[in-house]
Amino acid sequence: LTNKNVAATEVDNDSPPPGGPVRPWPDSSSRIQVFSDQLPEGMTEAQRRFAATNMVGTQKMRLSEIRTIRAYNTNFLCLHYQLAVGCGAANFIDGDDWVSDWATVNSQEAWFLHNGSSERVHQTSWNWDVMDVTYSGTTPNTGFPQYWITTCLARITSAEDDGVFADSFTIDGYTFGQCNPTHTWFEDNDECTANWIPSLDAYGEAIRDAFAADARGYKFLPNLGGLITGWDTTDYGVGDGGMIECFAFWNSWNLFDPLDWELQVDRGLALVRSNKIVICQSYPETWDYTNRMFATASYLLIKGSNTYLSLLTTGDQALEYYPEYTVNLGRAQSNAPPSLDDLWFPGWGVYRRNFTNGIVLVNPDTVTVVIASLGTNYLKVTASGGGYVDDSGSYTGSLSYSSVTTLSLPPCSGAILLWATNAPPSSDTNLALASRGSTITANNGAYWSRLIDGSLTTGAGYTYWRNAANAPGTVTIDLKSVFTISEIKLLLWDIDDRYQQYRIESSTDGTTWTTVIDRTGGEWRGWQNIVSDPVFNARYIRATGTYNNTADRFQVVEFEVYGH
Repeated sequence: LTNKNVAATEVDNDSPPPGGPVRPWPDSSSRIQVFSDQLPEGMTEAQRRFAATNMVGTQKMRLSEIRTIRAYNTNFLCLHYQLAVGCGAANFIDGDDWVSDWATVNSQEAWFLHNGSSERVHQTSWNWDVMDVTYSGTTPNTGFPQYWITTCLARITSAEDDGVFADSFTIDGYTFGQCNPTHTWFEDNDECTANWIPSLDAYGEAIRDAFAADARGYKFLPNLGGLITGWDTTDYGVGDGGMIECFAFWNSWNLFDPLDWELQVDRGLALVRSNKIVICQSYPETWDYTNRMFATASYLLIKGSNTYLSLLTTGDQALEYYPEYTVNLGRAQSNAPPSLDDLWFPGWGVYRRNFTNGIVLVNPDTVTVVIASLGTNYLKVTASGGGYVDDSGSYTGSLSYSSVTTLSLPPCSGAILLWATNAPPSSDTNLALASRGSTITANNGAYWSRLIDGSLTTGAGYTYWRNAANAPGTVTIDLKSVFTISEIKLLLWDIDDRYQQYRIESSTDGTTWTTVIDRTGGEWRGWQNIVSDPVFNARYIRATGTYNNTADRFQVVEFEVYGH
């Protein structure tokens, strides 16, 4: 199957003025959004159109090149590329030119970091010197930090960029055998933690504050590295977000220890929950469908409103696209949780996150996980093809779907399973339906009978219950008998982006209540799929709304209780 100009980002032709308000970062809540690491120069018009309409942005492009892409999408993002703590002879972009400031920087010996032998510290693989970005309190010890900030802002403006990708910011890029000559700070954990990382944080804060003070709203996005060094105390959230490089694994031949994967994903979740811009960049081979899906599923576990995916397989500069990007899962049924532990599904032995149109499962372990029963039929998504987008703006790739009731997840793998129907299904019966004899009451408000009528589409498109203004809203279902409860589903009003907070409780007698789930914190939208593991017995199920960020009431479309 050849895909040409597949469904993609919405195009806004109201271009911001050069140097004016920067372009918005597209919302990724309800779809996979793609950020390309670096596009090649000299693309055909068809390729430029493809990039503009299927990706949100890129980095390191000359002004004339980015303008040709923005002819198709004026909000296409581009980041200026600049080393964060290093400098060398390699050229970089300033406006429409590849230039170098090495002669200027090289003449400022005091700007360079020197070791105990007065030698410059040199990153050998990439041929640049580490700069002295140390601080005494909030005061830089050299003039380099201010030089970096001043020149970076000017270069962003000259190329009509939207921010900076500050490469090799964290210690991943220059410590432990990567420099020669090196520095004791870069070869010893305690030395690094005591002497380098505090200054690195102060340097990041200075950049952040300078960008925040600049009215143009440019974003400071450092390369955060792999986030798998447990003792590293760097403030990863110092900027507006950043790139997690080697997301989910090093490459197709080198996988993470499960504990490293968990540490990386947990730290990624913290950034997402802080509303940071997070770019998840993985390096699978084009043929490596297992790790492509592993990276995609891991991304979906943490995805928020500004989370972007890049599968970089064919080279550092490439226009490539993968069918995994087109999976239509819709919006997650809940926001990114406080901890990865909250996504652990012990009954299946995997990490799980529920979406409007399906579920995502991840097995980061070193052994295969076999799920003997999924409880219902799902459609397993399988990708084929993908990679280079040719001169005509086409790529070969497709998704196929197979019905499954069991699943085997090999080590370091993921799966995307779509619901067989639009609403999440259950293998048990919806016991709450009025047609089965169940009843519903509420402490105030109106229309509560609509919550158990089995309809989502009556009236003005929704049936819903809302409590009276400025009053706590509690609605209680009486199942008329004690049942074994396996799952509770609550559809919160989802006609817009409002969120609510609530808790659900159960009782066998209507007097003594047990908390099933407490979501009185966080931002909860749409379908709430609460799977009971283990199952429990109850006759009464009640939901209490505690907060709505848009209206002073608890707004629910449907309330379902599954069991037997």
